[in-house]
Amino acid sequence: MLETLQDPAAPGSEPARVGRIVRVQGPVVDVLCERLPPLHQALYCGVRDAPCRMDVHQHLDRQHARAIALHRTAGLRRGLPVFDTGAPLQVPVHADCLGRLLNVSGDPLDGGPPLAHAAHRNILAPPPPLHETRPASEVLETGIKVIDLMCPFAKGGKVGLFGGAG
Repeated sequence: MLETLQDPAAPGSEPARVGRIVRVQGPVVDVLCERLPPLHQALYCGVRDAPCRMDVHQHLDRQHARAIALHRTAGLRRGLPVFDTGAPLQVPVHADCLGRLLNVSGDPLDGGPPLAHAAHRNILAPPPPLHETRPASEVLETGIKVIDLMCPFAKGGKVGLFGGAG
């Protein structure tokens, strides 16, 4: 039954078997490969009729790949077959995703309806060119007077802030 498990991200396609699990330690899964998948390739294996997705993180040698599981690893065991999705990890990108609580696979966790077939994007994609980005037009008010006055943060950007306990 696990040999014919289909990945939900690729309906109707025949799964390509990569190998089998030889070691599971926490979220780290070592796979003995018949053919070594490239780094950052998405793999999956079946646990109780539900796929456990993994990301190839490291090639240990010519036959072993180390992957990081993106789901709980309870139920994974040695000898379980591992299949290739044929693509890197992807997330759905669509206006319907805004304001929703989704897991790493794009499945809703908020009790709402499943997402329609939206476009998907690789999670490890190159950033957009600088000329396509929009500059910050608003200031994020933190409520901390010193920061808001001396070093205001741009809304929508990234910033590191270290603080003490006093």
